[in-house]
Amino acid sequence: MRRPKIKVLVVDDEKLLRWSIVQKIREWGFTAFEAQNGKEALAVYTSRIPDVILLDLKLPDMHGLEVLKAIHAEDPETPIIVITAFGGVEDAVEAMKAGAHDFFSKPIDFTKLRITLEHLRDNIRLKRKILEFERSEVEERSFEQIVAESQQMREILRNIKKILEVDTPTILITGESGTGKDLLARAIHQASDRAPMPFLIVDCASLPDSLVESELFGYERGAFTDARSSKKGAFLLADGGTVVLDEIGDMKPDLQAKLLRVLEERSFRPLGGTADIKVNVCIIATTNRDLEAAVQAGEFRSDLYYRLNVVRIHIPPLRERPEDILPLAHHFINRFNRQFRRHVQGLTTAAERALLHHDW
Repeated sequence: MRRPKIKVLVVDDEKLLRWSIVQKIREWGFTAFEAQNGKEALAVYTSRIPDVILLDLKLPDMHGLEVLKAIHAEDPETPIIVITAFGGVEDAVEAMKAGAHDFFSKPIDFTKLRITLEHLRDNIRLKRKILEFERSEVEERSFEQIVAESQQMREILRNIKKILEVDTPTILITGESGTGKDLLARAIHQASDRAPMPFLIVDCASLPDSLVESELFGYERGAFTDARSSKKGAFLLADGGTVVLDEIGDMKPDLQAKLLRVLEERSFRPLGGTADIKVNVCIIATTNRDLEAAVQAGEFRSDLYYRLNVVRIHIPPLRERPEDILPLAHHFINRFNRQFRRHVQGLTTAAERALLHHDW
């Protein structure tokens, strides 16, 4: 498989020098972008996500150190090579203290630059291989608890692996009670890039409306009578991770409107708060209700439903996938043998027959 080229961003206000660096980098087999000032550099960084940055410290609109610190605040692992004018040793030292990978003085030694970039390229590719290996292992472990012998469940797992190729911000999982919606939501989180970040479940069915709102959005001190201190809600606590809205079909209309805003703007305001808070969370909504019927009955907002229904996974009940019944039974036997230190060997023929004929 062809490996993607390493992306390099060149930031320098000297047009001729910038052009010559970009041409050389492309000749060496890299992809190169360019920016002529600090503001443009930050914009290109956000849109293109380069792997390596060559950064001149003397820029017309801001100091290169400011750009370096802003980028490292987003991703401290991004290697930044600073470029200094002749005699700019003090600036180079400050940049190295701030986390720069290396520095070059003008005029640039292109032979040394090529060696440095090729060394970084090898390190980046090695890290990517390690991450791919770790992710594949995590993905396998994440779905160990999901029995998928039936064609329906295998298709669901295939679709989930496609979903995991992009950072899908909203997922809707539907299915009857007991089909494993929460289990699937947890597996999706654990197999995604968000796995190291928090995974929180908010029960929209059993909690009172006031508690659901405070659990999701949090509140500021004095927001209501008993609010003696502030509290962070699930959206803030899980920033960077995943929030599961369990049985969202039971959420009341006023909360539905507030949730719609979170989905549209990825921001919210705590109860009693005066400013909006931006968050980056994957929202997985689960429900055992027919949301389309609920929309028709006026019990669920149509705009919220369409926002949720971008990526939908429906888990069929066990009675529609009988191939999974006995494998599930053996899965639980093995699980409880380990948990309770038992040695149950399997099922009798009568027990298997009873399970297969049960109306799940």
